[in-house]
Amino acid sequence: MSAFRRVCEKLFSIFNDIAAALILASMLFIVANVFMRIVFAHPLLGAIETIQYFTLLIVSFGLAYCSIGDGHIRVDIVLEKIPKRAEHILNLFTQLISIVAMIFVVIFLIRIALLKFSNLEVSPFLGVPIGLLYLVIVFGIALLDITIIFKFVDTIISLAGKKRQVLEPPEDLPTGNLGI
Repeated sequence: MSAFRRVCEKLFSIFNDIAAALILASMLFIVANVFMRIVFAHPLLGAIETIQYFTLLIVSFGLAYCSIGDGHIRVDIVLEKIPKRAEHILNLFTQLISIVAMIFVVIFLIRIALLKFSNLEVSPFLGVPIGLLYLVIVFGIALLDITIIFKFVDTIISLAGKKRQVLEPPEDLPTGNLGI
């Protein structure tokens, strides 16, 4: 496995750990907000907006890590009934479409972020620059796109008949299809 891939896997794991910490922080923040509301009749200022930003960070940071272990939901009714080679070809096709689509999404969101920065748009209560929020989404989608590119390479290698896996699923993430 190349050094770049090892660095990416480590990066995905770090951001997943950050997402896990943010889930805990969100929970504690919600509990503190409810406590403040009940005991002092005043909620924490900016609580709802803060939780929304935490959620944005959690999803953005967890996307790539989830993708490594095939944690995303997919419909596999058709895939169960076709030969392995046809499955690999179909996966190759869908991965290629995903890579291209994600690149377009990243470019589009960067353009929106730059527009939001140039207009000096900020969030209503905390004053967080809206462009920054778009860049967080871009970052998460870019990480996801990197995992799809690695899986694309895996699929090409599988079609060539070699048994090499570019991305190793993390040990603590359930693997396999969560298909419906």
